[in-house]
Parts: sequence; C-alpha cells; structure tokens
Amino acid sequence: MTPAGAATGFPVVIPVAGRGTRLHPLTGDRPKCLLPVRGFSILERALRSVVPFRPPEIVLVVGWKGEVVRRTLGTVWQGIPLRYVRQPEPLGLAHALALGARDIQRPFLALHGDVVFAPEVELGGVVDAFLDSDNAAALLVEERPPQEVTRGAVRVGAGERVLELSEYPDSGARRWGRVAAGFYAFSPEAAELFAGGEPSEAGEYELPEALSRLLATGARVRAVTLRGRRVNVNTVDDLVRARSFFAAGDGPARPRVSVLGSGSHEYAERAEPLGRALARVGVNLVTGGGPGVMAAVARGFTAIRPREGISVGILPSAPLASTPPPGYPNPWVELPVMTHLDARGEGGTAPTSRNHLVVLSGGAAVALPGAAGTRTEVELALRYGRPVAAFLDDPGELPGLPQGVPVLSTIQDVVAFVLQALDGERTLAAPIPGEAMGESAGL
Repeated sequence: MTPAGAATGFPVVIPVAGRGTRLHPLTGDRPKCLLPVRGFSILERALRSVVPFRPPEIVLVVGWKGEVVRRTLGTVWQGIPLRYVRQPEPLGLAHALALGARDIQRPFLALHGDVVFAPEVELGGVVDAFLDSDNAAALLVEERPPQEVTRGAVRVGAGERVLELSEYPDSGARRWGRVAAGFYAFSPEAAELFAGGEPSEAGEYELPEALSRLLATGARVRAVTLRGRRVNVNTVDDLVRARSFFAAGDGPARPRVSVLGSGSHEYAERAEPLGRALARVGVNLVTGGGPGVMAAVARGFTAIRPREGISVGILPSAPLASTPPPGYPNPWVELPVMTHLDARGEGGTAPTSRNHLVVLSGGAAVALPGAAGTRTEVELALRYGRPVAAFLDDPGELPGLPQGVPVLSTIQDVVAFVLQALDGERTLAAPIPGEAMGESAGL
C-alpha cells in the first residue's frame, strides 16, 4: 500500500555525521549509522523509510569516517542517487541541514540519520500537512510524559500548529509533553534560517532554535503526531530496542551464543543476568546442558517470556550409552542435543570431547568462572576462530585463561561484545518487542 504523502519527488537530507561515542566499542572503526539492525544498517533502515517518497536524490551529511559510509553505500542506492556533503566539525543538526540543503533550493524532506522507525509508522502525514496549506515546515512529534521530555520539546496549539520549541527544555517546557521525532518537511525559506543564529552552550547550532526564528517571522509550522514506535539510537540499549521493531522474517537466521563455565558452581550473580540479557538480545543460547554455570545461565535465559531464542544443551554421554549422565540436561534446557562424546576437563580439546560441539555451535562464546574444562573450551574457541570473551571479576577466576582473551566486568560490556562479534555474520536477530535491556542492577 502506498502511504499518504508518497511520490512527492522531494529531495531528502539525512545527517549521519554522528560518531556514536556512547556506542563504543561498536563504533570504534565506523560511524553509528552503519551499525546493524536486523540485517540492515541504521542508515539503510532510514533510506528504506523514505523510498516511498520517490526522492530524485538523497543527500547524506557525513562527518567522522564519512568515507566508510560512502564506500559502503556508493553513489546510487535502489536507483536513487546519493550525494555526500561533509560536515567538518560536529556543529549541530541545524548546521548539518544547512550544509545538506545548500544546493537544493526547493522543498525537501529531512530525516535524522540515527532514528529507527517501526514498520507501522506512517511518515506520509508530515508531507501531507506540509502540502495542505501555507506551511513553511512540518514536523513529526512524539507524545511523551514530562519526565521523558529531555531534549527537543515542542509546544503544539490548536490545529496542530507549532507554537514554541526548546532544545533543552526547562520544567515548564517539559510539560508540553511532545518532542521532535526526527522527520521533517521544509520550505526553502525555512532552510535559509538553518545557517544563522547563535550556537548553544554545547557549541552547536540547534534545529529548535532555527525553527523558533522561523516562527518569529510569522511563518506557520505544523505538527503531526507519531503513531507507532521509534528510537533514537545512542546506546546499546537503544540498538537492541530498534531490533525489537522488526519481525523474525525481516533479517537473516537467528544467531547462537555459547556460554562456557564451571560445571559445579553456578556463579548465579553473573550467570543469571547474563542469561536474561542474551534472551533480550534475541539469540539462541548454547551450553553444555548440565549443572553449575550451565544451569544458572539457562535459568536466567528461560525466565524471560516471551522471547524468540531457545536454550540448547549439548549433552555428554558414554560411547553406546542411550541416556546422559545424572544432572543432564538441567531443567532449563529446551532443546537437548544428545551426543556420544563425554571427555571433559583436561581432555577437553581431545577429538572425543563434546567441547568441540559446544564451541562450534555458537557464533560467539562467553566464558564465566571455571576450571580446566572451561579453559579448554576457550582454547577451542580461539583455535576455531570464534570470538570469545571472559565475563569475570578477576582473571584468576579462570586459571590459565589464554592471553588475548578480553576480560569484561559488566553485562553492558558483554552485550556490546556479543553485538559486535555477531555483526560480522550480519545475523543478529531482534529481542522482545518493547522490552528495554535494563534491570535496575545492570540488565
């Protein structure tokens, strides 16, 4: 179905100059607009959302690592020409839009390069509002409770006319209960004001200040209320939430993460939160299926309902035996995989060890405290080129940990590692719709 406002033929400007420092280390070698959301980058999601408007060109305002964006997308995307404009310094959204619109000199659309809209969102209403009457601009706004109105507040009056804007709202402006939601239609007259004005205390030229000057001329600006979900991606939690917007079919197969650790001690204070975090990320969990860490992480994982991933247990056995040993599988294994392999401990790298299956069944591995068996699983992960990290308070919790294996101390660091490790396969699936990552004590 063609959405309202489609086929306008308006150019589109998308600022993607943000470095994404709060998403480090995921943004260590690329801007955040190229981070994946269910098989497509954040920027590709943005491009897909404006395709129905049939733009004659899309202008990408790039900054840090802009050459990576250009190398990734090229100069034509789905038949639409891409033009690149560089923002030499991070001087704010209004400054970026001024650069992008400099050579357009006609009405155009603008979209934040770090916003992801869920499939149910219709953007065409903004274009219709812009075209309906003598409006200099139209913008999408999202209703928020006052305590969540922290930036980009918008006061809307009768007829959905914008009355005031504030980039850094005080307590009174927060009660307006609306924020700019990242999609706009602008006239050339509006664009002329983007390059002027004074920078904020942060040293940036803010779009609400430019639009306030537009309102001061008597120009009309319309607001259109967002119906659906969207997220500005600034943190790992935001990235996970963005993935939750898209169904399992909107991306490749679900990835698997192997969790390694002690078969006798649970280390539940870390294993259970790790299991819950992996469930929310949307992966399948792979363990050895027994007691200790394996039970605790699977218990945390299966406590999250609903979820998309499942708990897989790779079970040991003796040759020719028809049942696994006592304690296998633990009650939280949802898919038991019976093997004829049993070697463990110091023999964990031997050809007869099921450790090979535990490690190779995951696209990445996370090791918790353990002894010889856990160490040998880490060695196998390194041997087979699987990304592996250790979730420890102290390296001494895993004696003999091979050099070069990163030691992570927080759930947030582990989630960032998993996202980065699985990104190479472009297979990261979405978590539970609408569920945030955080649980007061760090997931």
